[in-house]
Parts: sequence; structure tokens; C-alpha cells
Amino acid sequence: MIILLLTVGVIKNLGATLGEEIGWRGFLIFELRKVMSFKALTIVSGIIWAVWHFPIINLMYGRGENILLHIGAFTIMIIGISIILAYFTFKSNSLWPAAIFHSIHNIYIQKICTPLTISNDSSTFWIDEYGLMIPIVTFIFAIYYWRKASIENL
Repeated sequence: MIILLLTVGVIKNLGATLGEEIGWRGFLIFELRKVMSFKALTIVSGIIWAVWHFPIINLMYGRGENILLHIGAFTIMIIGISIILAYFTFKSNSLWPAAIFHSIHNIYIQKICTPLTISNDSSTFWIDEYGLMIPIVTFIFAIYYWRKASIENL
């Protein structure tokens, strides 16, 4: 099933992520690039992208006591991903790397990783796109690409 999800599922999901990426990486970051540095545009586009998803988080967690944790973790993850995807978009001059990354991320997290993880009261702090583990890992990779972009004068 995992192989099927990572092939057919990713291709099927590509339509949805491509639609988002046309807006975020195909249009927004190139427009922001006209008036901002790479670092500034990744933060701004990441914040806009995160806020775009806040209604979904609100629907999932409602007015629960941990909603600020989930929103904060998701925002950190999305800003980190924005740095990584902006780097690859500018390097390739194509939105396809971002669309494929986005599709794989959605399938891997939502359909494979989270369902395979045992859920309990403490695991919600760590798992899924709204826990702390993925934002921590994403942030580490984002620092790498942030520095790489600086060295390469992106």
C-alpha cells in the first residue's frame, strides 16, 4: 500500500498541489522577488501560506487548548518548507520541484506517517504536520538552504 500511495497517490495528489504551487511558487515568490530579498520573500510567502491553512487547522482542532501549539508548529514548518521550495524553484526556474515535493509531503505525512503512528495524548505534540517533530526537522533543512541561497546569491 505504501508503494501504491507513493506512486499513484502522489500523481493523483499532484493536481491539487500543482494548483497551490502555481500560486505560491509560480506567481507569488517571483512577484515578491521584484521588491524583496530571497530571505524576506521566503518568510513573507511562508507566513501567507501558513495563514492560508489556518481555517483547516481550526476545523481540525476547533477551540481546543492546544490550537496555538498546532498553529505555531505548522507555521514554523510551512516557513521552513517555503525556504526550501523557493530555493529549488529559483534554481530550476520551474515550479515542478515544488509541486512534486508538496505532493510527496502531503501523501507521506497525511496518508503514511501519521496513520502508522500510535496516537495518544502526548503523541499529538509530536506527530503530523501540526506537531513539533516535522517543524524541527524542516527548520534544520531550511537553515541549510537559507545559507546555501546566501552563498549562491539567490
